Amino acid sequence: MQKYLFNYSNLSFRCLVILCFLFTYGGLVAQVPFVCQNNFYFSFGSGFGSSQLHEVIIDNSGNVDFVQLPQSTGVNLNAIGYRSTDNLIYGVGTQNERLYKIDATGASFPLVILEVNHNNGFYAAAITPDGNEMILVEQTNTFGGSSVALVKVDLTNDQYPIIARIPLVGQSVQTTDIAFDPITGILYGFDANQSRLIKINPDNGSIDANFPSSNVADKMGGLYFDAFGKMFGYGNAQNDNNARTFFGIDKETGIVTNLGTGPNTSSKDGCACPFTIDLLKNVTPRQLVPCTEIAYAFEVSNLSGAEITGVNLADTMPSDFIIVRVDKNPYGGTVSGLGTNILNIDNMTIPLGQDSLVVIVEPQPFAQGIYKNQAYLSNLPEHLGGQSPSDDPTTLLSDDSTAVEVFPLMVDLENQMQNLCEGATIELVAGTINGIDYQWSTGETTPTINVAEPGLYAVTITNGCEIEFDSVVISEEPISVDLGADITINLGDYLDLIPTTNAIGQLQYVWTENGQIITCSVDCSALEERPFFNTQYEVQIISQSGCVATSTVNITVTKERGIYIPNVFSPNLDGINDQFYIMGKGYAQILIFQIFDRWGNAVFSQSQGSINDKSIGWDGLFENQNVENGVYSYYAKVIYLDEIEESFFGDVTLVR
Repeated sequence: MQKYLFNYSNLSFRCLVILCFLFTYGGLVAQVPFVCQNNFYFSFGSGFGSSQLHEVIIDNSGNVDFVQLPQSTGVNLNAIGYRSTDNLIYGVGTQNERLYKIDATGASFPLVILEVNHNNGFYAAAITPDGNEMILVEQTNTFGGSSVALVKVDLTNDQYPIIARIPLVGQSVQTTDIAFDPITGILYGFDANQSRLIKINPDNGSIDANFPSSNVADKMGGLYFDAFGKMFGYGNAQNDNNARTFFGIDKETGIVTNLGTGPNTSSKDGCACPFTIDLLKNVTPRQLVPCTEIAYAFEVSNLSGAEITGVNLADTMPSDFIIVRVDKNPYGGTVSGLGTNILNIDNMTIPLGQDSLVVIVEPQPFAQGIYKNQAYLSNLPEHLGGQSPSDDPTTLLSDDSTAVEVFPLMVDLENQMQNLCEGATIELVAGTINGIDYQWSTGETTPTINVAEPGLYAVTITNGCEIEFDSVVISEEPISVDLGADITINLGDYLDLIPTTNAIGQLQYVWTENGQIITCSVDCSALEERPFFNTQYEVQIISQSGCVATSTVNITVTKERGIYIPNVFSPNLDGINDQFYIMGKGYAQILIFQIFDRWGNAVFSQSQGSINDKSIGWDGLFENQNVENGVYSYYAKVIYLDEIEESFFGDVTLVR
């Protein structure tokens, strides 16, 4: 990660032991300046109590911690900013708008009551990179008040006069902190109304709000930049009433990223000191084999305000590494250590801005495992901490060593797929790490090849000091499956679908009905179905090696709806034609079956059951008494399995 954070223990405690106790001489109170090392400070308290100044620490898991400075400010502070020219923090008291200085112990020193509109609030501030002016954001004190103006305080005058009040123009915004980009000088804020990044012109108050609304953050109580111009913030995540989230902010696109969570804060503001010399150490590639070159890039940012001379760079590489050459060095100095594992570049000159030097290193043949190391810039001015350790920009943790992993040269084709499915290809992988030369028996020189034919395939790999060889036999696996010829069934009939296949071993079966997947039982090798409509079934088999075969069968369902209702029956209990019931083909259900005498009186009614079931037919009784011989009328309605309904009317003669 960019070295925008550092542990409070990095402060020079020797200096603090001597200087952190306030002393008085001639009526003046000594102040302990901060050591500017790209650190981020956060001031927060509760209600109108005293604010405590903290340094923000983040570990590699994204956990945020606040480390208190030794002393309390003794006042409720907001609108703080870091001044590069004296390495002190300036802030405004929330109760009377008095300006304060805060030193490295956390103690505050009252200056003057600012001549501002005391009916409004001042919760956001930043100090210009040159240290000459403090910019305050004036905000109305109504609920959800708007930011209405920028107020400029002259920090070069010990009376700290207000030199300008510039109304904000354009869209209405509410920003609770602002920060200057230390590289471009652009002033940024975060608008809580629209949850988006904004730019503010400190000369005319115009607002550039051409950034998208964030779906990650709602508010930013603290904004700051690191020495490489990367932007960060601390505040409220979306739909979170607690200000406890640490964010990364892309100053070009306005996109906000959640980096971690920490303590909840209130009455808060943040500032940082990017006006220092900072060192990042990256490496390419991060995974390699022995005897292959890697490039360490040492990126240096100098925002200290002056060119720094006499700077030394030292980096002790792992003992298994040899420094080959310096490919790029814009800083000059005397280079030593080529051919060894210890790099020293003495008496470098670090100009203002950002640049990098590149060192080429080669792991030796016996190197293997994860290697970490860290570089140091030394002989820096005391106010910049004397030295600066390198930081790995790919991690969240600050001031951490840079890691590479060296793998042994090896190739393994035998444990890759060896069965070639019909019409398919197999990818053979000989390696995925840079710095290896490949020679396949097919003539190809790439790390991977695609195989479409069975046969013997071999590869030779080398890293310049070792050679490895491996081969594999690829066999073709033609598999097939067959559901047989198309089938015709009657409506309501069951059918068994049993595929035949030449595949052996454990197979996976996937069935579909008209394109929709069928959930089958544990044993899916066969399927029992009862389709009511014309249907297409498909089975797909998958072998253990991943080969696939499919087959389909079309089912035609005939729908003969032959319903037969007799016109005479003889319920004389002789066992012959004793019941009057509905007969026919198929599996129709009876919705209603009624019989009426010649005067229209219902003598029988049935509303359930299936056709061809004589047990639910009429036995010639009405209220347990035999009815007279004669002609009776009937009405029947049935429904078939495909939900088609059909009605019937007619007469039946009862003869005993």
